[in-house]
Amino acid sequence: MKKIRVIVYNNVGSYPKAAMEDGISANAFARDMAFLADNGYRIVPLAEALEMAESGNPMPDKLLSLTFDGGYADAHENVFPILKKHGFPATFFISLPDIGKSLKVYGEQIPCMGWEEISEIAEAGFDIGAYMLSWKIYQPEMEGKLIKAIRDAAATFPDLLGRQLRFASVREGIPGKAVMAALREAGVEAFLTKCPTKRRPHRHIIGRIQIDDDDPNIFYIKISRNYLRFKDSRSWPYLRKYKIDRLAHLISNTVNERRARKAGN
Repeated sequence: MKKIRVIVYNNVGSYPKAAMEDGISANAFARDMAFLADNGYRIVPLAEALEMAESGNPMPDKLLSLTFDGGYADAHENVFPILKKHGFPATFFISLPDIGKSLKVYGEQIPCMGWEEISEIAEAGFDIGAYMLSWKIYQPEMEGKLIKAIRDAAATFPDLLGRQLRFASVREGIPGKAVMAALREAGVEAFLTKCPTKRRPHRHIIGRIQIDDDDPNIFYIKISRNYLRFKDSRSWPYLRKYKIDRLAHLISNTVNERRARKAGN
């Protein structure tokens, strides 16, 4: 299976600074999507990307799948209209225990969608998946809890959404053999987490590149072909250890400063 090109957004809106650690503003998101639309990117449903990755054919350079974790209310308010505008498919991962409630993100409460909003998104043709463990990072000692969550979601989805559970995700972490067996038993087609996975591509270990910066230059770098090459790489921890990943931010800051000086002249 070839590397599957998937990006993930979390909260998209205006929140206290702490809650924006993994989030971006609504304006930045709208700009990101406009860039994809204006520059010939092909945005495909997750299932189609999986099929292409397994076909043996080359993956187009500008092919991406979009995913949104958490089921936050801002997904309906700020994301849903922009995706419809551009005709982009996407998968929304919702936290079943938190529907109509809220999730605590870095100490801040972020409201989640209710069933009315989720149903509207589903009826518009978007995929709905299950976001597991309510924003917690999966650890091996949580295996039993994750397996139960997978089984519960698989049993709940047909009644609540009139469809089978096809996709599941966690904020971060790699499932073990018992979890993968539970996924297969439940009929889950793909399990998504965050990069780097340091694993070969697999339907039940799909790493995603997180978009969590309002700086457009960082977005351009993260969707680039070269960046995508590293998304599951074993070399990634060394890049982080020696702070090579910060080079992207340094370059971007330099570019922005030069633009600002030029605009001021």
